[in-house]
Amino acid sequence: LSNTMSTTNRKGQGTARSTPWAAWASHAPVKKKGEVTGQAVAGDAPVYDESSRPDELRGGRLGEKVGEKGGQGRVWLRVGSVNVGTMSGRSGEVAEMAARKRLDVCCLQETRWRGGSAREIGGVGGRYKFFWVGCKEGVSGVGVLIAEKWIDKVVQVKRVNERMMVLRLAIGKAVLNVVSVYAPQAGRPKEEKEEFYIQLGSVLNGVGANEQLIVCGDMNGHVGEKVDGFEGVHGGKGYGVRNMEGEMLLEFAEAMGMAVVNTWFRKSNSRKVTYESGGSKTVVDYVLLRKEERKLVRDVMFIPSEACIPQHKLMICVVGFCGQVGRRKEVFESRCRVWR
Repeated sequence: LSNTMSTTNRKGQGTARSTPWAAWASHAPVKKKGEVTGQAVAGDAPVYDESSRPDELRGGRLGEKVGEKGGQGRVWLRVGSVNVGTMSGRSGEVAEMAARKRLDVCCLQETRWRGGSAREIGGVGGRYKFFWVGCKEGVSGVGVLIAEKWIDKVVQVKRVNERMMVLRLAIGKAVLNVVSVYAPQAGRPKEEKEEFYIQLGSVLNGVGANEQLIVCGDMNGHVGEKVDGFEGVHGGKGYGVRNMEGEMLLEFAEAMGMAVVNTWFRKSNSRKVTYESGGSKTVVDYVLLRKEERKLVRDVMFIPSEACIPQHKLMICVVGFCGQVGRRKEVFESRCRVWR
């Protein structure tokens, strides 16, 4: 028995604990016994219409409140993510697409808008507020679209840099952290990619254990079809061959206790591809949730084609987040690992 985790496996290969960003995992918030999950902090109270009760959504269809065991409610959200190439001259089309697909939230990458601000876009019946952050050069850039019905539930926006931002959204009495990310592209230095994951680890460790979390974006990596040593992180239903960037993503997810949710749903290959150009088909867009929250996801789907995004494909994650404060069932988890 050992109470420490090795940085190499039996084959002498590095593990997630040997990566530059692994140190952040040791600083991840740990929930204590009796601690509640999904609770908004006191300073967030002004964002609620009625602080004594969660938002009431009629019926049981997607985007509406569904009852669950223990009398707690679950709010089903349609969370999208897509690399738009640029928002210049496309903002109206992107908002129209989001409205047509009934998206509550949509993470956008490569927006190419400078600075950081917010504005409302779209028309009647499909208005969204777009929060974005970019750099002075007008490259990269990320943003988050929020449907009109959720705008007054935005608690906070954290613009980290042109490759990541966090939007905190009140879901009933709970807080959901939506993280939109855009990893460095192929050809960029490895050090830049490692720095991206180090910074992302710092951002995620700033999310309280009693808050909910979803990470969406263009990770510019291929995690491959098979699990290959990443049980609990990779679901074994991926696509293609893993590359270095995909390995980095899986190592990061493992170190942070997260799962790459795309890989847990059985789809035909044509329904897994997120980027297609000149006969080349790949998967570079992913959604990450904490491992224990993976089962909250009903489906992850990819929309074949949209006129405003000719190369990338819209990813939609249908997920049910708890809209009330509830206590997690305490499960004993040994920190010892048996080496054979």
